[in-house]
Amino acid sequence: MDPLKQIVKAEEELKKLKEEQDSYEREQKRIEDIQEKIKKFQSELENYVEDGEAQSNVSPLAQKLNEELVHDEQIIQSLTAQGKFDEAKQVEKHQKKLLEEELKLLSSAPVSEKTPFFEESIQQHHEKNIDDFINLALLAQRENDKGTEQVNALLAQLAILKKTNGQPTKSEEDRIKAELNQIIRAQSQSTSQTYPGVMLEEDENALVEDIVIQAQQLSEGMNAAYKDVERLLFLCKSSSVPSEKDVRRGAGYFSSFLKTKKAAKDPNAVLKLAVYTKDHVVFVEAMQVVAQLAEGVRLKAYREALISSVKSCYSPFFEKLLQEVTIDDPLLAKIWDAVLSGKSIDIGSYLLKNYGDESKRYFLPLYEKFLNDKDWLELVILMIEKDPELFFKKTQDERPYDIALKRGELEIIGIVMKMDSVKAYLSRI
Repeated sequence: MDPLKQIVKAEEELKKLKEEQDSYEREQKRIEDIQEKIKKFQSELENYVEDGEAQSNVSPLAQKLNEELVHDEQIIQSLTAQGKFDEAKQVEKHQKKLLEEELKLLSSAPVSEKTPFFEESIQQHHEKNIDDFINLALLAQRENDKGTEQVNALLAQLAILKKTNGQPTKSEEDRIKAELNQIIRAQSQSTSQTYPGVMLEEDENALVEDIVIQAQQLSEGMNAAYKDVERLLFLCKSSSVPSEKDVRRGAGYFSSFLKTKKAAKDPNAVLKLAVYTKDHVVFVEAMQVVAQLAEGVRLKAYREALISSVKSCYSPFFEKLLQEVTIDDPLLAKIWDAVLSGKSIDIGSYLLKNYGDESKRYFLPLYEKFLNDKDWLELVILMIEKDPELFFKKTQDERPYDIALKRGELEIIGIVMKMDSVKAYLSRI
């Protein structure tokens, strides 16, 4: 290699390494800042709490903590999008510490001050911290002497949000609310007459255990699974092909992931991953969800994913998929382009069987191809059988029959001439 080119290449590599180092140092500085803020908040917290009771100005401090949590979440999403999963995990650890401080602070606050802020926090953090929030709701219930209606609604909201990830069905919502109402009624019946709203210790423990166990069952493995799905999406986005093992591991949670707003961030990657699941039901669901969440992107994303699948990982499920969607002329042309460039015989066969008339103009170039590559013979035979005229009609200067005869493709001519449809056609002309 030219020494000058070697120098330029080495300088480029050095520049890239420096950029990576600068990025790493910035993230380390960010983590150190978080640690310092945690210490600061802990110190402020001690000043606010006396004998287990919080002062009235607890909300401003909690708001500060919440702002930090939101900022950390943005950092985590950015790192995940860049494929820096280890760095994202480090920030997540410190985010969890901040959340623990927020929960500790809120748990010592009066109910009147706690509930509005608590409801706001649920919306932002319910996916990761369901157990903590349920425990906090139970604490609020114990302290609230005005009855259990508000906390009942809060618990229902928590369970619904986690169970269906923010998009509950009506039947699911009714069932969960009914269960929680039953729990609350049972708890209310055993409440002390002297101290309304305060549960007996054994009933409280039973309620805590029941709801927390239920929440753990609902959320077990969900966060880790979503991370697996995000990693798979990152691979699809970078045009890599995920392994079948990784796809199987993430596929079980993919439908649930589709219900989150994260699915709208990169519809092309979502649809490509749906292709790799080799499940036509999941693919159609992914297409519908992306269409709902990202208006206007449906056609482009769907086409790209379908064409990618034609080229890379055909399986019989695509026949089911093609049966469920409308294929217009522009899309049919794109699929035929992919068939021709990717030698996807199976999908070409399907198109000829089901879209033969519409496919004529896209199929004609195959006459030249099949004479050089016997792999195309299956498609040629199918098309000629469906429309014999194509074989005996001039495409440009001469008929495909003449081309085959000139090149000595007697075997192909023999197969064609034995077809009943061809015999019938020749008898008419």
